[in-house]
Order: sequence, then C-alpha cells, then structure tokens
Amino acid sequence: MDLHELPFAKIIILQDDLAEVLIDDGVVMNAEIVEQYHEFLLSRLRAPFALLVNKVNSYSYDFEAQEKLTALKQIHAMAVVAYNR
Repeated sequence: MDLHELPFAKIIILQDDLAEVLIDDGVVMNAEIVEQYHEFLLSRLRAPFALLVNKVNSYSYDFEAQEKLTALKQIHAMAVVAYNR
C-alpha cells in the first residue's frame, strides 16, 4: 500500500490494478486537474484498473471535468463511497 500526495488529492495504491482516491476538501476539479489525475493513474497502475473514490471531503467538478473524468479507457470499474452526515 503506497500513499501518493498530489496537489489536489491523496491516492493510495492498494494493488497494482486498484487505487483509493481521496480528493482534497474544497477542490474544484477542472480539465487540467483531470488530465494530471489520469496521467498519474496511467503511470502507477496496471491497466485495466479499478478505482475506489472515497468522498470523505467536499469538492466539485466543472462541466468539462465531468465530461473527461470517466473517458479514460483503462478504468475498468469505479466505485464511489459517499457519507451522509
């Protein structure tokens, strides 16, 4: 298990094809951030890979980021854990 800190998130590599993603509180994901995120995933994970997005923090996406977020073909599966406070 390896923890990587990016300027906008923490990514924990759980297996060579599985990662947990924790976006930092208050981040507004845009196309540039999504591109950095995808580049990181491609450089650290074996495709096809799965992601567990742990939505413990409050953050948002702009429209362009929403369009690009799931466009990466190497993402085989994605699960989001959201908390009700």
